[in-house]
Amino acid sequence: MVTPTPANVTVAKALTSESGSQAGIAEGGETLVYTITLTNSGGTAASYDLTDTLGRA
Repeated sequence: MVTPTPANVTVAKALTSESGSQAGIAEGGETLVYTITLTNSGGTAASYDLTDTLGRA
């Protein structure tokens, strides 16, 4: 019998670009681009859903 190795999933979110005139400061009407990376350093991951819920500031 083979015992499967459990998945070891991590998620990282990083701001990769912005259209405003002040770096690092969110401005009205600005476009922000994020990169979301899901990494599995363990066994087989059966199925994953990722939802990035945006809140109001």
